[in-house]
Amino acid sequence: MKYGLIAEPERPSFDKCLADLNETLAKLQDAQAGRSVTTDQTFWFNLDDALYALEEAPHLGAAEIERAREAILDWQDGRLAA
Repeated sequence: MKYGLIAEPERPSFDKCLADLNETLAKLQDAQAGRSVTTDQTFWFNLDDALYALEEAPHLGAAEIERAREAILDWQDGRLAA
């Protein structure tokens, strides 16, 4: 054990991360459409896992991944008007 370092928790399964991604994208679409979206602390906590799944999704191209990633991060930073 190294002193002063906190070990990162083990990443959840890809299936769980993919579920987080699907939830994130659905809520993002609602927010972009101007609908009210409820997000709780767990949702924002799971956002890193959603981004991981986005990067690991084999069916998406690099441009699609980057667009979705930027939209999610903009939303997280509060730059997306809801």
